Amino acid sequence: MHDNVIAFPAQAEGRAPATATKQTIGASIARLGALAGRPSELDPVFAAIDAFRQAKAAFEQVTADAEAALENGVCVNAERWDAQDRFHDEVFWPSLLDLISTPPATLLGLAALLAFVRESGGVLDFIGDNDENLALFDRAIERSVCALAGLPAPPAPSIHLQGQGGGEHA
Repeated sequence: MHDNVIAFPAQAEGRAPATATKQTIGASIARLGALAGRPSELDPVFAAIDAFRQAKAAFEQVTADAEAALENGVCVNAERWDAQDRFHDEVFWPSLLDLISTPPATLLGLAALLAFVRESGGVLDFIGDNDENLALFDRAIERSVCALAGLPAPPAPSIHLQGQGGGEHA
């Protein structure tokens, strides 16, 4: 072997470098194929999107049930509206905050998150016009892009989260 030639492990074992490369690529493709049915194992943003979708669907059902009761002349008492507010505050809103603060770990996750936001009516329809929540989402995207590009993480800002009703959320 020449001094200016790099020896690949495959050469040391007597195999051709192309064979070892094909085996490595094949193993990587097999692993990605196995994970393809479980994207949340590739990127936590998929689990956050799924959790938000479930919370949103459940909240919409709770709201629709209350509105249907009103339309049918059923008196909807404060207890039912309180339950809706509690569900919003304890399930829906935390799932939204989790989603907008989860930086995608892969380009596939980043694309999925941006597509989900677009399909949800855009950033303002999806998140609202709360400056703190918009900053939280912007920061998650910035952290994701920096990590994917191999750049240092941006400095952590001090963010105070607020709910839609002015309530504070951590």
